[in-house]
Amino acid sequence: MFSELNLVADGYEQNIALAKKNDQILFMSSTFLYRDEIREIKSQVRRVKSPLNYTYHVGQYLPDWHPWESYKDYFVGDKRSNGCRELFAIELPWLIDVFGEIVNVNVVKNKISTLNIDYNDNYLVVIEHSSGHKGTLALDVISRKAVRNLEVFGEELFLSWNGSPTGLKVYDFENKTDMEIDVYNEIDQLGNYAKFVVENAYLNEIVSFFESIHERKVPIYTFENDLEIIKLIDKIEG
Repeated sequence: MFSELNLVADGYEQNIALAKKNDQILFMSSTFLYRDEIREIKSQVRRVKSPLNYTYHVGQYLPDWHPWESYKDYFVGDKRSNGCRELFAIELPWLIDVFGEIVNVNVVKNKISTLNIDYNDNYLVVIEHSSGHKGTLALDVISRKAVRNLEVFGEELFLSWNGSPTGLKVYDFENKTDMEIDVYNEIDQLGNYAKFVVENAYLNEIVSFFESIHERKVPIYTFENDLEIIKLIDKIEG
């Protein structure tokens, strides 16, 4: 079974146990883990020996998610599976993969928009990782421009990424200039989606799904991993 993000833990433990009992595959989507930019960011971070900080803003105006329908008519309008939970579920797995397990979070959150929703529409989260890295995650469903802006900084690295396949840069200390990092031979994108939606990662994920079935390769992200992420999101929301 291939599952997209679920955002709630209903049935997780039962399905994990059932899959093990019947020797079946439960495959959990986490598309950003399959993006080449994320793999390159991880490689750059792992080269550095000293602790790093990062600032990361992810925002997109909720009514723009599905312009063809009201946000009240699908899952982002429901408090249990709200739009901010969706963004956390996308971003936290790769942040943990790149920077290490999260050991502490401090959260400031509220609702500042006129959107017809009964949940917080913006979060500022200070994150501490077991590796010694730390960062600030600003996440919201109120940004009128769809943005994904990352800066990673420390004595040994300054890296920036605007979420697009051509937007990854590393600062050259000696020459005082940003160097663009090209991680794709070919970029597959659909014109009606935001610039940071890259189809290549979806293909990589589907390939991994079939490898887990036919070759019994352990996927890089599992239902067990996702259950921990859901618990973390519950803590941030709480």
